[in-house]
Amino acid sequence: MTGRLKTLQNANGEVSNRTYDVLLGLMTSETNADNKTTQNQYDVYGRLIKTIYPITNNQSGEKYQIEDIIEYYDQIVDNIPNYFGDENKYLITSRVDFYTKTTRVSDNAVNYDNIKHEIYDGFGMPY
Repeated sequence: MTGRLKTLQNANGEVSNRTYDVLLGLMTSETNADNKTTQNQYDVYGRLIKTIYPITNNQSGEKYQIEDIIEYYDQIVDNIPNYFGDENKYLITSRVDFYTKTTRVSDNAVNYDNIKHEIYDGFGMPY
């Protein structure tokens, strides 16, 4: 559910518009002065899961859609053999995967870059 609209003006007088989720107050889109829109998507917990950037052209004129994606996985350490030992084998952890997905618009060919995996303990502290 989107709702609240906020208009911003920078020092150069360029105007951008932002829309926010009514319930969570999270920014769902921003349209810049060139009328190009960046969209944000969130999971049910209000965590950012995807940023979709405006379609861009490369030097050859091919169009590309770029998305930054974040995936969250809750897991028990028992699923990771010999990681923490027997005394902590039922510890709940979270794994977060980050990557950039680039799709060529003409044929939907996909490339994944900037792949990163992080593991956090039950208190949100990284391992």
